[in-house]
Amino acid sequence: ERDFLPIADGLEGEWLVASVRAPIEKSKEGFAWYRFSPFDIAQPNMQDIRHGTERLERTIGDIITQSNADPDQVYLLGIDQGATMALSILLSYPRLVNGVLAFGGTRWEDMRYSVVDRDALRGKGLFLGYGMYDKVLPLAVARQVRSICTEFEVDLTYREYSNVGHTPNRRVISDMLSWLSEHAARASRRMGHIETRARMGYVVLRVRNLQRAVVFYQRYLELRLVERVGTRYAFLSGSARHHDLTLFQVGTDALDHPPGTVGVERIAFEVPNQRAFAQIYTRLKKDKIPLKAVNRLIAWELEFKDPDGNSVVVYCDTRDLPGAADLWQGRDLPLPEDEILRVQESS
Repeated sequence: ERDFLPIADGLEGEWLVASVRAPIEKSKEGFAWYRFSPFDIAQPNMQDIRHGTERLERTIGDIITQSNADPDQVYLLGIDQGATMALSILLSYPRLVNGVLAFGGTRWEDMRYSVVDRDALRGKGLFLGYGMYDKVLPLAVARQVRSICTEFEVDLTYREYSNVGHTPNRRVISDMLSWLSEHAARASRRMGHIETRARMGYVVLRVRNLQRAVVFYQRYLELRLVERVGTRYAFLSGSARHHDLTLFQVGTDALDHPPGTVGVERIAFEVPNQRAFAQIYTRLKKDKIPLKAVNRLIAWELEFKDPDGNSVVVYCDTRDLPGAADLWQGRDLPLPEDEILRVQESS
């Protein structure tokens, strides 16, 4: 249970964090929520599941009562067996939680029949994540869990992560915390709570030719055109938000932003992995767009200009890779083309 506490450091806003110890002691291996078949980890002991669910339900109720926490803003985050138990609570006691984040959780024998209050379950937030290289839990089981949860009309976010096994890496944790922050903020707004913490929303770029700029960001960054307003505005997105980038046409006679003055220096777009990074690199090189590739030790970066001279960066976080650093500390290394292309060739 101590492994969860550092995750709390990434939470935004005020949260009460409780890390619950599983009830079954396994000597030097720590604690477990349930035992399972020695021939199939996807067959957990049903009696353990039921006892663990009842115990966890009581524990959550006690925590809410003793800490005076908001009962309408309870979220469970579980990994491996903890994910299975979080799913069990969601299905069995949907009114107890506002959402669940589960990575690497399995199904169980009567999973479908755990639901006793389908109306309360409808619309509940659920983040389901699995590693595509999980040697413990087959991906087929993950998709069965997704299929079962979909039947009950939950608000489901489902993700399969390449180059991830049974243990979540930094990117998975980051996605889970982002989902939690987004979902909790929406719930707070519905309940009339006021959130005062600001966060980055979108960037507006002034461009000379709107269509040319739209095509550029669609082609090289694969941003989605959400809408146009008249002949001067276009809104593009690479996320669940309405837009991450607004393009505003100011005309062909517009002047460049003078160098050496204050203002925005560049805009940066993150891609999920080195493979996506290599694909964008190849696309830019093919069209002979000048670029610079840099290894920041915590990330790979591509620097280039859009048609209006705006500085653009594409990067992928590399902190989870072997030999990578946790801090930049001003250190840069060259990023040779053969190293980038090697990633693409090995995929």
